[in-house]
Amino acid sequence: MVAQFTFEWLLFTRNIKNRLIFIIFLIAAVYYGLVIAPDFQPLYSFADEDTISERIDDQQYLLEIYPERPYTVESAYNIIEQSEIQREALIEEDWETYFQSTQQVNNEIHLARYGYSVDPRFFDINEPYPGQAAAFWRGYTNVRYTGYWEEGLEDITPSLVEERTVLQTIQRLLQDNLPVILLILLVLLTIDIYTRDKGHTTVFNSKPLSFGKVLWIKTLVVMIGFILILLTGFIALLITIGPRYGLGSFSIPIPVFEFTIYGGEFERISIGSWLLQAIVLLVMSGLGLVRLILWFSILIKQELFNLVAGVSVLFAESLYYSRGIGFFSNIGLLPPTFLSVGSVMMGYHNFLYNSGDIHFMNGVISLGITILVIEILIYLTTRFRVFRRI
Repeated sequence: MVAQFTFEWLLFTRNIKNRLIFIIFLIAAVYYGLVIAPDFQPLYSFADEDTISERIDDQQYLLEIYPERPYTVESAYNIIEQSEIQREALIEEDWETYFQSTQQVNNEIHLARYGYSVDPRFFDINEPYPGQAAAFWRGYTNVRYTGYWEEGLEDITPSLVEERTVLQTIQRLLQDNLPVILLILLVLLTIDIYTRDKGHTTVFNSKPLSFGKVLWIKTLVVMIGFILILLTGFIALLITIGPRYGLGSFSIPIPVFEFTIYGGEFERISIGSWLLQAIVLLVMSGLGLVRLILWFSILIKQELFNLVAGVSVLFAESLYYSRGIGFFSNIGLLPPTFLSVGSVMMGYHNFLYNSGDIHFMNGVISLGITILVIEILIYLTTRFRVFRRI
């Protein structure tokens, strides 16, 4: 078995396609860390002493030129008052008062600029309900701020508050499109892991190991390659982002949305637990995808079919997703839902579906059942001798 693993690993690592995937991903990770990450614009930037003082000066200027506007005067006085509290708290490192005044200032600035309208930053062609999105992300930010001082977090820095540290950057990427990108790379790594043996029919069919063990060795090789890609990405971000913004602490509190019939609320878990659970879901998703593609390979034996089918699975959620449907149906518990790992982990999928059931444990159960079903299909298929030969 060790000899077979070594043989498969050599074939996998010498494959030009696989090497290109690894190199391109490494270059993309380095480029992101050096170029894209520094340009990240948080919803609310960290207010240092100079920023706060400049804000106070701006509001005092408004009082001088618009003394006859009662709403402007009231708003300026409120912003100045909270800003002075915020500045004093920052100097004394009284983080409870600082973040409480920060929330007050943000609210006052919003009222001064937009009244009770929605912040224009939440208007997007892909967001049909900008008001709900704005409420979600404001709640997320406020709970995150509260967590910093309630959890007694040490060494609070601008990078931490703006979610720029290495661990927070990875968390943000997982909440976005990174899981889909990683799973697409996994599909590309897997599509020929079985079909490439068509050119070596005699060697493959004369292997002393059982057909099932050969498939599991191929699975192990691909999954190790996938994990190496994950580690490479982490090291690249650590090298490019770490010196500038820091690694971050594994105890950083992360808000997680929990839907209730009254609208929902945020709970908090540490970023260490969050990332661990996200990796579990990602690896389980990857394992299910690899085994599914191997089953396709046994049946069809065509790399193009494997590619199309594998990528289609990643976007299958769009076939049944409907905003708010989770309140009436459990369709959101289907396996493709949990491929959006970060969105599931932070509760954004619960927010979109109006569901309280799209969370880590149900993801493990849903993906686990899926893997079991695929294993049964592989077992039944390989009972036929014709499918056990290339």
